[in-house]
Amino acid sequence: MLEKGFNLSKTEFVAYLICPFQFYIMKDLNKQTNQSMRYDYSDYEPTLLDGIKKHQWLQEFHQTYGADIQNNAYPRLQESDNKKNWKKKFIDYEIKRFKEKPEFWEPVAVEFFLKSQNYRGKIDRIDQINTHGHCRIVENKPYPSEFDEEELLFYTALLTSLIPCPDLPAITKVAEIGVYYYYTGEFYKSKVTIETMRSFNDYLEKIRKKMLNPRSIKKKRVCDLDFIQCLYREICQRINIKHQKLIGLSNI
Repeated sequence: MLEKGFNLSKTEFVAYLICPFQFYIMKDLNKQTNQSMRYDYSDYEPTLLDGIKKHQWLQEFHQTYGADIQNNAYPRLQESDNKKNWKKKFIDYEIKRFKEKPEFWEPVAVEFFLKSQNYRGKIDRIDQINTHGHCRIVENKPYPSEFDEEELLFYTALLTSLIPCPDLPAITKVAEIGVYYYYTGEFYKSKVTIETMRSFNDYLEKIRKKMLNPRSIKKKRVCDLDFIQCLYREICQRINIKHQKLIGLSNI
C-alpha cells in the first residue's frame, strides 16, 4: 500500500473524495504508468477526449485570438469553431474581462504543472489580479461538480507552498480562486483567506492519514458494478474477492 511520504495528485485527491476505492485503483495504475510530457490518448473514453480537446482550445485561446481582442476587434472564429456556442460564450466572457482590466487580462500561465514533495497537479489558468503580485487560480469545467472548491483549494495549497516560484517570478500570493463553466458561460470567484487555508490544510492532512489506512479504502456508495458514471467500473469488476482479502479490502 502507500508509504507515508507518498506524493498525491489533485486528480487522486478528488478521486478519494468521490470514492476511496476509486482512489486505490487510480493510485495503483499511476504507479505502473511511465509518465511523460507526451500523452497517448488512444485508449481514452470519448467523454474524456472531448474534455481534453476543449481544454486544448481554451489553453491556446489567447495565442489564437488575443490580438483581435486587444485591438478591440471581435475575433473571427475559425471555420471549425463557428458552430460552437460554448466558444462564443467564452469569447464574450474574455472581451468583458479585457475591458475591465486590460493590464491583467493575459494569463500568467496556462496548463501549469506544479510538484512539491507531497503534492502535484496541473492548473488550468493563473491570472495576476493586481500590482502586488496577487493571483487568481482558475479552473475550466463544463458544469458545477461536488468538489470544485476542494480542487481549487488543493491547487492553492500547492502553489502557496512553492512561492516564490522561479517560473512565476511576479506572483507573491494566491488571493482568489475561480471557476469558469464553459457550457453555461458562468464564472464564479471567491477570496482566499488565512482561515480558509488553515482549515483546508488541516483537512488535507486528515485525508492523507486516512489514505494510509487500507481499511479506509472502501466504496463510498452502494452501487452495482455497472455504475455508468464510474470510469473504473470495468477494472472494479476484475478485482476478485481473494485479492480484496489480501489487501484488507474484503468488507467493501
